[in-house]
Amino acid sequence: MRVWIASLLFYLSVFAFCEFLRYLNQKFLAPRYPYPSELVNEFIGTIQICAPMFDVNFILENYGLKGVLFEIIFIEVMNATLQRDAIADPCPLIYGFIQGTVTLRRLASLLTVQFIAGYTSYLIARAFWSFGIHAIHLEALEGECGADLTVTVIYGSLVEAGGLITAKAAEVFLEQRILNEKQLSFIQAVVAGVITVLGIHLTGMYANPIVAWACTFNCGDVPYLAHFTVYWVAPVLAWHIADQYLKTPQEVPEKED
Repeated sequence: MRVWIASLLFYLSVFAFCEFLRYLNQKFLAPRYPYPSELVNEFIGTIQICAPMFDVNFILENYGLKGVLFEIIFIEVMNATLQRDAIADPCPLIYGFIQGTVTLRRLASLLTVQFIAGYTSYLIARAFWSFGIHAIHLEALEGECGADLTVTVIYGSLVEAGGLITAKAAEVFLEQRILNEKQLSFIQAVVAGVITVLGIHLTGMYANPIVAWACTFNCGDVPYLAHFTVYWVAPVLAWHIADQYLKTPQEVPEKED
């Protein structure tokens, strides 16, 4: 079996699993317990964002940057189609808390759910690899995870922040000029793919702290402080810059009592 087919099976399995969980949540939990249901949706959405990223290095090693470009475009299009009722990114929550629009209780609960979902994504990836659909999966099970940060902390921080700001700028620019949602989603997916390709050999180009944490925390020789600075501090600062200087839509919920 070719690597890209094994990867496609993994993506489709993750998406199908998440859709099944959403169905169960909507049918049995949401009608009676709205807030727990919201947390479950956050858990599901974060898995959908994080889990496919464990496969990116397989595509990079076998098909190069062109393969990664097509992979990210596909994943982004699928997420734009299926992702709903979840933030799946700590940046708007942390920034919202700093701005006073997100309560401490909401910040703590959603971040906790995101961390649990990030680790669950790792377990899901390993469970899929254990089926041995392709030899590289069994090799990944036996090997140790590697760090994606290959540059200095300052350089890496600029890369992660720059990628996020560029994505936000493109989002604002495109939303002002394209009314067709399908076209908008596809072009945004292409932009995300290009940004990823440009930064993947430097930091992994995650632009989302929880994805970076799930995929690279405690991997290689990267100190915890370096990981925190590059993958958490830089994106939150970039979110602040984007909010101040780009007319982005409000992406965090209003403050709740």
